[in-house]
Amino acid sequence: MLKQQNTRIMKSLHREVATGFDVKQEGVALVYTMESGKAKVRPSAGTPGERFAGVSLSQTQVPDQLARVDVLFANGGLTLALPKKNLVSGQVHVVAAGVSLDLVASGPAAGEFAIDYADGVITLNAANAGTAGAPINVEVFYRYIPTIQEATLIQGSGPIGGYSGAQYTGVVGLITEGDVFTDMFDASDDWAAGGQVYLGSNGLFTLKNAGVPLHGCNILEAPTSGTNNAFLGLNFGPYSG
Repeated sequence: MLKQQNTRIMKSLHREVATGFDVKQEGVALVYTMESGKAKVRPSAGTPGERFAGVSLSQTQVPDQLARVDVLFANGGLTLALPKKNLVSGQVHVVAAGVSLDLVASGPAAGEFAIDYADGVITLNAANAGTAGAPINVEVFYRYIPTIQEATLIQGSGPIGGYSGAQYTGVVGLITEGDVFTDMFDASDDWAAGGQVYLGSNGLFTLKNAGVPLHGCNILEAPTSGTNNAFLGLNFGPYSG
């Protein structure tokens, strides 16, 4: 999903979508692939050798995932309940009192946290849970699966479960240069710290260096809990790929 109020398109074009791929959401990182001798596009997989094509620009659709940033207050309790449930596995980043915590399966030690993805409950170690007299801020960056009603209210009255223009025509728009504010980012990354942007899996942008680096891509604004509404601001130049 794109935040249209902040997105500034300098250059765009259209490309055919590779067979077997569905690009119904906007803001997706797309890469080139050859099909029967013809260049087409698909969402990035975060693997070496991918060639960045651009950011998807299409018909507005009801999203099947949303990004969110919440600020909670830990006052000695070892668990914190997020306002959303049904979190996306691996897409959570927790910062307690300005320090990033590491994810573990259970029994977190100091500097670690555990998460119940279904119920949206975070478990902290006492060293990172604050006290009743000195509570601390806990920032949680995550992706979750919204209800259809919530997704419709956020994005508007798009065709719920319907076809997008890309599905009908097999062609999708690409933003190749400009400022893009997208929610298609790896929520487990520390975007506020900045760094080199890479192509990630499932069409997400990431700071993890498993995929191809986007050398012409600059971070304009990290996701926040304020007016940015958990969108990642990126600038793409003519040599982003």
